[in-house]
Amino acid sequence: MNLTTFVTASIALTIQKYADKYREKDLNLTLQELEEDMSLPNIKSFDFIVVGGGAAGCLLAGRLSEHFTVLLLESGGDPVPATYNPFHNRDVASHPAINYLYPSIRQANFAQESGGVVISDTGRMLGGTWSHNSFVYNRGSPHDYDHFANLTGDGSWSYRKLLQHFKTIENFHGRLLNEGQRNKYYSNTGPLHVETDWFPLVDAWLRSGEEVGFNIGDPNGHQREGFSPQVKSIKNGERVSTYTTFVKPIESTRNSKLKLLRYSDVQTILIDSNNRAYGVTYLRHGIPQIAHAAKEVLICAGTFSSPLLLHRSGIGPKEVLTKAGIPIKKDLPGVGQNFRNHPELSLVFNIGQPDWKLFSRLEESQVEKELNLYQGKERGGFFTEMDFSPQAFIVSRVAKSRGESTWSDIRLMLNRHPSLDGATSWTSSLGISLTRGQSAGEIGFNTTAFLAGEVDDVKLALVDHRQFTVKDDVDVMIEGIKLGLRVMEETSTVRGMNMSWRYDPPAACGNLVPRSDAYWRCAITERAHLAHHFAGTCKMGRDSDPLAVVDAKLRVRGIQNLRVVDASIMPRPNNANTAAPVMVISEKTVQELRTMYLVRGDETTLA
Repeated sequence: MNLTTFVTASIALTIQKYADKYREKDLNLTLQELEEDMSLPNIKSFDFIVVGGGAAGCLLAGRLSEHFTVLLLESGGDPVPATYNPFHNRDVASHPAINYLYPSIRQANFAQESGGVVISDTGRMLGGTWSHNSFVYNRGSPHDYDHFANLTGDGSWSYRKLLQHFKTIENFHGRLLNEGQRNKYYSNTGPLHVETDWFPLVDAWLRSGEEVGFNIGDPNGHQREGFSPQVKSIKNGERVSTYTTFVKPIESTRNSKLKLLRYSDVQTILIDSNNRAYGVTYLRHGIPQIAHAAKEVLICAGTFSSPLLLHRSGIGPKEVLTKAGIPIKKDLPGVGQNFRNHPELSLVFNIGQPDWKLFSRLEESQVEKELNLYQGKERGGFFTEMDFSPQAFIVSRVAKSRGESTWSDIRLMLNRHPSLDGATSWTSSLGISLTRGQSAGEIGFNTTAFLAGEVDDVKLALVDHRQFTVKDDVDVMIEGIKLGLRVMEETSTVRGMNMSWRYDPPAACGNLVPRSDAYWRCAITERAHLAHHFAGTCKMGRDSDPLAVVDAKLRVRGIQNLRVVDASIMPRPNNANTAAPVMVISEKTVQELRTMYLVRGDETTLA
């Protein structure tokens, strides 16, 4: 076994070992804590209960605990060491020890080459999916937030209003394309460290964009159509998340008002006869427990689990609840509907003359040196790198025909593929993403499994993505593919590296003319895949919207003291990644709850 194989072989094994160690340690502590309860639930009360310790829940719980008592319930444990390392990004994202793996029902319009069954991985650990995703911190377009304001009739969702919340939480470092925008759009006083990822490839990418007629611009301050660098939540070569920023530093401090319980699966929201939420039931390492909330229950379980929890609690479509034998608390047809995501297709390119200043290669003889460099006081070198580098936001002809000429709906992402092996041929890939598609799916509730006593969310979810059911979505993808080929094949920067598209057709497409629209339609059907940008299953909206689950303040319709605060409330994902939007959703909610519940000394009283 050579040295590079030896290094990579350790990743999956150590993930499992640490996950097992963390669970066993917490189980022992739990049994010691519950020993005096005589195997009966000991009901404890808090001001707020936060369900789910993902990107939303950690920020919400940490910030609220500055003034209120908070119980944070997370179904997983601590992120394992591999999650902090950028190079391990893909390895941790699909490991079953730290993720939920949701299979879909068979899809008709994409992923046919793999049988039409799509596996969606979501993080089952503190920090949630943000503890295994690609670190990318993209706010999205200002039009995304203004769209939320229009849909809800609440101007506080406009980008102009939300900018204050972004600046409250961010500690921004790094280069900007327009330094004059720094004070207007950014802050360096918040707790969450984010920085510009300016690998040498970025400059080449920006030049390529200009060659094909596009501007270059900042992706976050006020996103416009054009080519951009990325911003990432990394500091000193390690992942930064809402868990590491808002929860980990305060969890064990003496005066902390936060109580964090790991390996705790919430089963139901407790709702009284007046339709007021007052607590939750949960299984802590499988042991039944109860907690009460004096003020509110805040669901932050994510796009898959939040609608499932509402179903189990009697909130959802009445026909589904009736079939499952669940007493109906509120008939809300939209629970689980409007399931949205960003479909993608990757184009692979052979690099005939790679410039190693732009594309990373680590030879066998360099491995030990780079390992020592990463383990140094200031982590650096090859093992701080990851696939994703620069990006572009493009407005399609379809968007322009709808009068949305400044609201991009195509995203290009250049992937560098840092490589440990000694391959003689090198590749890069370009991801083409449809970011404002019209197709929508569903997270259904498996009533048969529920009646059989199933409690696992993966077994209770009936996942149907339904991507590319709208023709315009396919047309926009093809436009993005053709633009991507122009950038990769016709610009001087990449042409100098002898870059060429690798024609490797799916079996079903081999008889079609390469690069024809018919070929690309077939390739999309066969090989399109999904991002981790799930949203929409508990969407917010006006009272007149039949699929709206929560109002503009994220309160569940018809139920008092219950909110959903995560990506599921977005009518659709922003036109980039979802981590930053989820954070601003949480921070906005924190400020509104602080306004609603006045803080006087050590006492909290209702406003």
